[in-house]
Amino acid sequence: MPTVLRVDGFRLSFFAGDHEPAHVHCDNGDGVAIIEIASGSVRRKLGSIREKDVRRAETVVAEHRDDLQRAWTEFAFRLGASR
Repeated sequence: MPTVLRVDGFRLSFFAGDHEPAHVHCDNGDGVAIIEIASGSVRRKLGSIREKDVRRAETVVAEHRDDLQRAWTEFAFRLGASR
């Protein structure tokens, strides 16, 4: 699971071979918020992540949306090209 960004106490990452829609796993050590990159919608919460931390994660994704989408596309392309 490559880390694509570390910011504001979060590690944002993708899983190899992950499914659409493009999304990022935002881990703060207490739990994970899985957030769609394009819409900013929270798909799932895991662990004991607090609501205020989920809102922070949503903000981080919104602030870095273009870079995250580009990273998702490049990561998916590399996986497809290596098969």
